[in-house]
Amino acid sequence: MMLIETSAVVLMAAGFTAASGTVTPADLAKDLNSHESVTAAGEDTCWTDLVPALRQLGAPPDTDTPLSPRSIWPGMADWQAVSDWAASGATLGDAIEEAAKRPSFGLKYGRESIDQADLDAGLYIDLGDPDQRLVLPTFPYLATMRRMALWTTAETWRLAASGEAEAGLTLLLDELLLLRRLADREFMEEKETAISMINEGLVVFRDVMYRHLDDISPQYLKHLAYTEIATLRPGRVSLFMPENDRKLCEALLSNAFDASLGTPDDDEFAAVFTEVQTVERPLQRFGARNRWEYLRQQHDSVENSKKRLHLIFDDWWCRWRSDDMTQMGSLILDRQSQFELLNIGRFAAIDVVIHDMKKLFDSRDRLLVEVNATATAAGLAAYRRDRGVYPKEMRLAFGVTIDKQFAIDEFALVSEGYRPWFVYRYIATRREVDIGTKRVWLEAGTGLLYSTGRDGMDGQGRLHVDEQGRGDLLIWPPAQELLREQLGGGSGK
Repeated sequence: MMLIETSAVVLMAAGFTAASGTVTPADLAKDLNSHESVTAAGEDTCWTDLVPALRQLGAPPDTDTPLSPRSIWPGMADWQAVSDWAASGATLGDAIEEAAKRPSFGLKYGRESIDQADLDAGLYIDLGDPDQRLVLPTFPYLATMRRMALWTTAETWRLAASGEAEAGLTLLLDELLLLRRLADREFMEEKETAISMINEGLVVFRDVMYRHLDDISPQYLKHLAYTEIATLRPGRVSLFMPENDRKLCEALLSNAFDASLGTPDDDEFAAVFTEVQTVERPLQRFGARNRWEYLRQQHDSVENSKKRLHLIFDDWWCRWRSDDMTQMGSLILDRQSQFELLNIGRFAAIDVVIHDMKKLFDSRDRLLVEVNATATAAGLAAYRRDRGVYPKEMRLAFGVTIDKQFAIDEFALVSEGYRPWFVYRYIATRREVDIGTKRVWLEAGTGLLYSTGRDGMDGQGRLHVDEQGRGDLLIWPPAQELLREQLGGGSGK
């Protein structure tokens, strides 16, 4: 008996060989790698241009506070070390410029599609050992993409500080275009990471644009406002849904159910979902195994499970493309989602694999706001550079330096059948604005641009807070830069 128990421990710790006829990581990878976000007919992909430079990118320097795109700027305590690190990665800038021209991201799924050097460097997506049991994927390469975002931010600031603001902003825009390709990947984790990095990058973009406005030509700013920034905007049908999560769940269901009976397999069901639940926590496998043995007895059939999975994704698909400006769109978005209605006892296998997309929807909404905000801010900046003053009213810049379609505040509540523009106020006399708990001042002649935020209440731009709280969201001047300019640093949140 002890020998049998010991053997079971070894098997559970080391993983199981995939059973005959099941979907293996290699099988799933073959399917995923046929998607257009991976392939590019007749052209290289972003990843082909990018990966040699990523291999050479060294680790960022140790700093007193953790590095993030928001914490990097020339006034930070460790700026010289960060600047030197940025200057040492010149080849990455060239690679980002070339990669931004490619139509698809291109990194293939699975260990078998990469060489040992990239495996050692963590530049891959892991679906598991090609012929072993299929588990939840991990994305080691995303850590390197975050490091790339830190380098790009540092290099943008370094170039701007040396009098090359337009070159710095062009580099940052190229990186954002590259991340936009990444956002078209179809795993939720890849998509969420990419959109989050784009949102962070657009905030940095406005910071650099504001601080170095005198070094930027009005023609360059107008080109940003009308053309370049618009390429980042996600349409309701131009940003793919995370369909790979559905494919993964379908494959796991196929592996865990008896194909002839349609019921949970006596052995495979608990084995498959124990591996899924504990792939990164092997010491929890024994308790998880007992849980899945219990859930097997009450789980619904494979047919009903796949129907429920499709209902969830079809519902998300409708929400993804619904416009709350329309009556039908409002009805779809206001109703309870199929994921929220999921019975986790009958469909525990679905619940452990996929997660609610609310966070992703919120990130996409924020991306719409950030793109519109940055394009409109660039238009205001172009007006200021061209005429020496900010417009008394935003409409005076429409068709001159601001494209009106980007002045729409996607956070604002629909009113009388339309969504309002961002709020613009010309500051005639010096006045205060509170950024969180800190007070700064707007000088007379400033052009103030802000969003009313999700509550739709116009606070006249007197209080800037995070998008989830009360108050308004300052766009121009950027909140972070006001703090740095007047108080010598701090967070804009």
